[in-house]
Amino acid sequence: MNHNNQKPLKIEKPKDTRLIYYYANQLRDIGLTINSSPFCPSDMLTEINELIQSNNYENYISDIKNNAEENLIEIENFNWIESDVACCYVWNLIKKMPTNLFLNNDDYTNFYDRIFPLHNPTSTTERYEMIIKFFDVWNTHKQNKLNFIHTLKTQWSNTLTKKQPFKWLQVDNEELCDWVWEYLIRAGATLGIATPINNSEKYIFCHSAFHTWSASLETKELFLIKISKAKNQLLFRRKLNKKKSLNIYIEEKAKDNLEHLCKITNRKINETIEYLINEEYKKHVK
Repeated sequence: MNHNNQKPLKIEKPKDTRLIYYYANQLRDIGLTINSSPFCPSDMLTEINELIQSNNYENYISDIKNNAEENLIEIENFNWIESDVACCYVWNLIKKMPTNLFLNNDDYTNFYDRIFPLHNPTSTTERYEMIIKFFDVWNTHKQNKLNFIHTLKTQWSNTLTKKQPFKWLQVDNEELCDWVWEYLIRAGATLGIATPINNSEKYIFCHSAFHTWSASLETKELFLIKISKAKNQLLFRRKLNKKKSLNIYIEEKAKDNLEHLCKITNRKINETIEYLINEEYKKHVK
């Protein structure tokens, strides 16, 4: 306990805000309640110091600082998950993992929901930060955390050696992204995955859902074959919907000339007709 003429001990703001979150979790483990949002580290640190002082826990400060050094893994171990798809892949894998891999109770569907019950990240930056918080909060030896993050990295590296899905999908094609996402849902590949909130997120989630899908390799290969065929049929139907039928009769000589034009310009008959019409139109209509 501090004497009245002594300045109360407190935790100074660290350079790494990960430490603040770790301190808060340590205090929770001894029964203290932290109400500040984990996404407002300055407010959280203020509340931590108030709890320490009001509960005469000043002597506990050095302990939680030492624990942080022994339990937090270096930030360099997370460099490989900074890309959109890799980050989403890791986040979705962790979300799907059962509680008993991390805890000795079944109070929660998974450990991730125990830590962040009311928040689903909506960007790569948020997912990256929450994955790091997940590892920081996990109450286990540092080596166990390192082993786990290295296992995830190996799994991701192995994933990249396999055939990559949806190379034809573009992030700015909202209609096709919607179609692929619905196709994945019907295949059962999105179970346990939150619904993306916008098209850029949906593009990332399409790839992540396929990579984290627990289906067999044969099932995934068959899925890629089917969705590729379905996509080609979809695009062909959409292309036809934009075209109008034109039934005309022309002289045989003109027909021969048309076919010769197609051959030397490497165009189909309909493409050649469209080209000739458009070029003639530009000559006469200003």
